[in-house]
Amino acid sequence: MKAKILVVDDDANAVMLARYALEDEGFEVVVALDGQTGLDIVTTQENVDLIVLDLKMPGMTGYEVCSQIREQLETADLPVVMLTASAGEQDRFTGLVLAEADAYLTKPASPAELVETVRSVLDRSTISGQ
Repeated sequence: MKAKILVVDDDANAVMLARYALEDEGFEVVVALDGQTGLDIVTTQENVDLIVLDLKMPGMTGYEVCSQIREQLETADLPVVMLTASAGEQDRFTGLVLAEADAYLTKPASPAELVETVRSVLDRSTISGQ
């Protein structure tokens, strides 16, 4: 069974590149172009196996999306990979520690790096029983 990945990013080019890289490696990809839509997909519409999440989006930020996912019992263990242009140490700390993301990649990440990170996080979540 293919893992279903939700890509949440307001940059259509970033979404296209992530989608292409992930689908090319056999993943099923669902897309949201803003944080609220991404959160709605996770909580009401789709059973996704992992989220690739941009941080800086208009409206609801990736930090807020990730935090809300972690607060809900049904989605608390859902793996999240943050993929963002925010490369600062404070941004990384906020994403990994405060928002509890499972991995943090900075743009532009290569397609191979994105796919390898997604696989690694999925493998870890499967091993830990999530």
